[in-house]
Parts: sequence; structure tokens; C-alpha cells
Amino acid sequence: MLRIVCTWQPWPFGWIARKFGLRWSHAFLLRTLEDGRHIVYEATARGIWKHPLKPGDLGHEHRVYVTKKPLEDWQRERIIGCAEGMCGKPYNYFLLLRLAWRILKNFLGFKPKQAFMAPAEVCSSFVQNCYWVAGIDLVPGQAALPDDLANSPLVKEVGTIQFPTGT
Repeated sequence: MLRIVCTWQPWPFGWIARKFGLRWSHAFLLRTLEDGRHIVYEATARGIWKHPLKPGDLGHEHRVYVTKKPLEDWQRERIIGCAEGMCGKPYNYFLLLRLAWRILKNFLGFKPKQAFMAPAEVCSSFVQNCYWVAGIDLVPGQAALPDDLANSPLVKEVGTIQFPTGT
């Protein structure tokens, strides 16, 4: 199973996101293996990487999203292949600044006149691009923020991740 997780983390970008009216500050892909283990694919300050899901990955608040139309096997394979292939690539701080500028302009009432797409990744553009290679354009024409992913008309919220007691 493959899902999108949007979280709010209480670190500087999380507080800034909330200050400007956004709900989420981070997004990642969550793959559940046949044995029940959860694998996270995400872009963070350390770059794009994968690791087992830990309770701390879910932040103080999180929601899980899936595509409204179930993924076909080939789409799932492409998404996972893209995520695997991007592991080890660096984080895109320039795109982070562009997204911050977009947030500020929206907050001040200005709408961007031109969409942009960057070749490198921040958390939400990483998720967006992994789905794009499978023919699913979650947020057409612009690099996505976590809120854009959560509000995409192509996804639906399916709840939260529950960890067994004691983990």
C-alpha cells in the first residue's frame, strides 16, 4: 500500500507555515510492505532518503491521504521506483525559498503569475513528482506545498497512522 502523509512539525518552518495559514509543514510517501512494516520516503534537510517509520515522523499532527482512484500496479511501481531512484539526492533549498516567497505573496494577496517546477526537491515536490511520473498530476502547474497535496481533488483523507502501544 502506498500513501501520502502530511504532518505538522513544531520546528521553524512548521511555525512559519501556521503563521501564514497553512495546516501542514511536511509531506512524505509511506509504503506499507506485505509484512506490515512501514517505509518512509522523504526529502528533508539531509536530502532524499528512506527509512522505517518511527512515531516521531508523524509530528504533532498528521493525516494520511490516498488517491481517490485506486493506483494500478504499474503506477505504484513507478512511484516507488521514482522514490527509490531519488534517494541520496540533495535537498533543494532554493525551491524552499521560492515556496516561502509564494506563501508570503499569497498571504499578502498577490497571486503568482507564472508556475514553476524545479529539477530538485523539497518534501512536497518530491511527493508530487513521484506521482507525476505515474501519470498522476496532483497539483498541476506549480511546485506543491504540503497543503496543496492534501487539498488536491485527486486525493482523499483516510485517517491517521496508529502505532501499537509501547512503541
